[in-house]
Amino acid sequence: GKDRYEGAEWTTLKTGASLLTDAVAAFDCSLDEMIDRGAHSIVIGSVEAVRIQDAGQALIYWRGGYRPLEA
Repeated sequence: GKDRYEGAEWTTLKTGASLLTDAVAAFDCSLDEMIDRGAHSIVIGSVEAVRIQDAGQALIYWRGGYRPLEA
């Protein structure tokens, strides 16, 4: 609910997007196109910056499998 992020610390990324400061990884993207399909949207964007924290392990799904996201 609305209290899920109560007390959380936030930061603002290059594009103006909000991000939890302790997020393990984030892709900051500018929006190129949004395609609505039923109850979902397909979002196409250009990566402006990547942010990876030292603590924790982030995974990315790429070429049919999960791989660690490294700096």
